[in-house]
Amino acid sequence: MARVLADDVALNYIGTEPYLSFIKSTIYDAGGNNNNILDPGETANFTATLKNIGGVDFTNLATTIACTDPYVTISDNSGSFGYVAVDSIRENTTDPYVVSASPSTPQGYVATITLIATDGVFVDTFYYNLNVVTYNYLMLNTDLTPSACEYVHTI
Repeated sequence: MARVLADDVALNYIGTEPYLSFIKSTIYDAGGNNNNILDPGETANFTATLKNIGGVDFTNLATTIACTDPYVTISDNSGSFGYVAVDSIRENTTDPYVVSASPSTPQGYVATITLIATDGVFVDTFYYNLNVVTYNYLMLNTDLTPSACEYVHTI
């Protein structure tokens, strides 16, 4: 009978299945107020950042997004990622989705977005929140000199 100690064993496993991880989403609203936030009444490009954490490369990774929310409209729901090597991260900046928020969207509203990723027979679905935010605040400076803060700033 042989005795094997943990220090004597090397496991070299290379996965043979594709697998994705959703990293983040980003709003690009250069046509709006350029604050990288989807505001009520604004249309913006929207991207997803995905990481290939599987054991094989994606050769033609494509995605679509969907949202059944009454305040969010998607006018371009497809995003192409193309080739994504194992352990690499890609963002669909060359083929972003286009989303709009209704001007009547309540302040601080959160809509659920569904992202479906496909490549051949591979299919994976991710759910994440899209915040539609505009907050107004007043800064008050009790200093009575002319340089006192006298405006409302929107973020």
